[in-house]
Amino acid sequence: MSAVYWALLAALTLLWPLQAHASPSYPAVLDDALGLGCSPRCDLCHVSKPGFATANTPLGRTLRKAKLRCCDDDGLVSVLEQLETTAIDSDGDGIGDIEELKMRDDPNALDTSLPCKRAQVADGSRVFGTTCAAAPGSAGSAGLGGTLVWVAALVLVRRLLRRS
Repeated sequence: MSAVYWALLAALTLLWPLQAHASPSYPAVLDDALGLGCSPRCDLCHVSKPGFATANTPLGRTLRKAKLRCCDDDGLVSVLEQLETTAIDSDGDGIGDIEELKMRDDPNALDTSLPCKRAQVADGSRVFGTTCAAAPGSAGSAGLGGTLVWVAALVLVRRLLRRS
């Protein structure tokens, strides 16, 4: 009985941190790869604060469909090249996503400009006032609500195991 409970608890402990990671380097990678002159804000791909499964804007869904995964800068560059080659158009305006990004237009909506972070230059390097990173337990992750669901599930499993 307790072996199954502790195995579930160990699995939860090991897997929980994996669910709430965004890719803090992606805005700068987009800027560098496409020569945008600015790092896009997180809401270019995310519909809420970045975290687990929030990359649900039209471009975010296109990138996920192209098998882009968290924290893979080289993978992002490859997916961008693939999207440029195939001229994928997430907002249906007849202009490919990469072409729109290079024009500093938002590929998620018609006639809108690219949402960029405000850059502050310090010692010749880029410093941005916001970040796309979401650490476990932050507002962008499953947070307290997700933790409570897991705790309730473990309590239920333990009770069921005690009855058998």
